[in-house]
Amino acid sequence: MMLARLNRMAPAEFYNRVGHAVLLSTVALIVDPAMASDVSADIPPSELGERLYLEGILPSGKRVQARVQGDVPLADSQVACVNCHRRSGLSAMEGQTLVPAVSGAWLYKPREIGRQDFYETRSSGPGTRPAYTDETLARAIREGVDAAGRPMNTLMPRYALSDEEVKPLIAYLKSLSSAPSPGVTDSAIHFATIITEGVETRTRDAFLNVLRAYFRDKNADTRRETRRAIYPAMHKEWKYQSYRRWVLHVWDLTGPPETWPHQLDDHYRREPVFAVISGVGNGSWRPVHDFCEGAGVPCVLPNTDLPALEEDDFYSIYFSRGLALEGELLARHLGTGPPPGKLIQVFREGPATVAAEAFRRALDPEDADRLEDRRLETGAALAAPFWSALDRSRPSTLILWLDDPDLREVQVSAGAGALERIYISATLCSSPAQAVAPALRSRLRIIYPFALPDSMARNLGRVKPWLRARQIATTEPRIQLNAYYAVRLAGDALMHIRGNFSREYFIEKVEHAVDRLAAPSAYARLSLGPDQRFASKGGWIVAVPERASEGLEPVAWVVP
Repeated sequence: MMLARLNRMAPAEFYNRVGHAVLLSTVALIVDPAMASDVSADIPPSELGERLYLEGILPSGKRVQARVQGDVPLADSQVACVNCHRRSGLSAMEGQTLVPAVSGAWLYKPREIGRQDFYETRSSGPGTRPAYTDETLARAIREGVDAAGRPMNTLMPRYALSDEEVKPLIAYLKSLSSAPSPGVTDSAIHFATIITEGVETRTRDAFLNVLRAYFRDKNADTRRETRRAIYPAMHKEWKYQSYRRWVLHVWDLTGPPETWPHQLDDHYRREPVFAVISGVGNGSWRPVHDFCEGAGVPCVLPNTDLPALEEDDFYSIYFSRGLALEGELLARHLGTGPPPGKLIQVFREGPATVAAEAFRRALDPEDADRLEDRRLETGAALAAPFWSALDRSRPSTLILWLDDPDLREVQVSAGAGALERIYISATLCSSPAQAVAPALRSRLRIIYPFALPDSMARNLGRVKPWLRARQIATTEPRIQLNAYYAVRLAGDALMHIRGNFSREYFIEKVEHAVDRLAAPSAYARLSLGPDQRFASKGGWIVAVPERASEGLEPVAWVVP
């Protein structure tokens, strides 16, 4: 799609292709609005149509006008076709209303009700809608009348488009989801998973064992499944329209992160894949995120504590906002109670900086004024003088964005009268209940974005029989649970695309599948809506009992 291609352009190419046209368009609108349509003449009609479809912007740079329900005007971004027909242009649901497909392959042939459509709709007979032509499609867009001459649903906007303005949109609809995305053949569908530099061998093996076992299961008894795909029962036809053999490619990224984009390009050039399923990252996932957004490759639920946080990007879906979520939910938690007094947060340069900065941004302005940072350089020792100075500052609330080795060095005085609460991160610390001295546990609270230990044990118990049957040891429970969930989710979504091998449609089906998938994960609550990219929206604040062996006590569930 155009936006993906623009993301991949070099700066000079981007300016020459788009920036110059936008500049001329702006000047033309100021000098003579009638000239505005001329400056887009060197841009292909389908790309102008894509901008109209995704953003509601005419070739002139003005926003298209439209009305629904007869006389209700649409404003700003509401007018864009993508709001209802989604990025793929294939069928979708808007509440209880079925939004029909608008891709050229669907529009430019007679509408026929297949066996599955008949089963789902209980229709009394075949469809009668003839194939659209350019003329009848323009009429449908502008007047809300379909190819058979029947009025459309009043929720379908009626667009004020001239003959010249509607042509680019029609050209784009003809190209929309018109062919399978790369990575799909008549017999196979190719997936990648990505593992970055710094992931331990034990973690890598535990993760890959789950994915490879699932792929083997998926491809088992291929001959029988192929036959079922040819001769399915009526109520199973939808399931087998997308049947293909699954092929897994493991993309290992080595060396410094600045070399990863080149490595990803090389992997993709050698073997294009339909999507990236899960993955394990040590450090920022940003290079992978940017690659997937630029190439238009879905990336479904990687294991990373440092995802890219852009809400408006399309192709990457994460379990949560990671360490940024911890900072945000702590700020929300503190904001719902009495003023926390003086706050001090301690963190090292590196991943913990993300949590500390997110915490500061999310605080109420008055609380932010009471917040002091104690930033530690990489490798700097946490010695007694540091803690003595911190004691003298008399914080009311102490936030320690520290890992296990640093937390073992905590020397805060248990008798410090001003200190009411100590907060630590469950992501940064592998054993938070044992992280600080017993004398401090009554003041300790843990920011816990995962399922609580009892729930995690139950979730793991549901997957263990599957793991044992495939002789997979449970060595990395959180990562293995998430890998299992991600691959199950991808399978469910793929089953519902009914042979429409569009990456955008796959993403849309993933969004729907999260709410119905019964598979367990390492998170307490997962949900996705259209264009949401973080499935876990909140987390727990938990306390540690006097005897840490008794587990964790939930204090509050917090959604920032």
